[in-house]
Amino acid sequence: MTVWEMEARRDRQFFKQVLESRGREALKAEMLASLDHQSDRSTMDARVAQSGRATTTRNERQIQVAFLEAPSSPISAYDGMVRIADNEARSPRLFIRNTTSRPVRALEMGWVVKDEKGREFVAGSIPVDVPLAAKQKTTLVQDVTFKFTQPGGEPIGIADMKGFLSSVEFADGSMWVPDRSAKLPTPSPEEQRLSALYRKKGLEALVDELKRF
Repeated sequence: MTVWEMEARRDRQFFKQVLESRGREALKAEMLASLDHQSDRSTMDARVAQSGRATTTRNERQIQVAFLEAPSSPISAYDGMVRIADNEARSPRLFIRNTTSRPVRALEMGWVVKDEKGREFVAGSIPVDVPLAAKQKTTLVQDVTFKFTQPGGEPIGIADMKGFLSSVEFADGSMWVPDRSAKLPTPSPEEQRLSALYRKKGLEALVDELKRF
């Protein structure tokens, strides 16, 4: 099962359970909360280039990188750092641990960037191959420069960065995605689809859609 399918099943089950256990008004409240969250969260584009092709050298400084932990995450991060200059983040480094008894093959990392005005932007997830044996620690270094820009092309001056896991692939090919309690920075494509259906066609259309599964 792919990451998209796992996220879609997770979110459909959540909203269907809300409907069945708490009723239509509760489902409506969850949809409104989702739409509010989506409107509050700014979006951004992240372009990735090799470290040697960084375009700015002024005002470079090193900052610590926080890590948004998911309650069920098989990977824990206990420290991190990145060099930043203007809208570029260079060679982010995270110290991570596999907390499970299963070897890990790869993971997908996302980033939340805060600018000088306190606005937060979410970057898309980026896959990273990181063979990690059971209970093993390692230093995850991405030898890249991230350039963060708004959709219109305006650079985002970086004041702070946080990393989060969006998926983990184990050595046997099985996948992990965060559960709903993780409070992810950005909703899944399925949650966006369901909330858009509610916004455009109303609660009855959403209820009918959820009953299909």
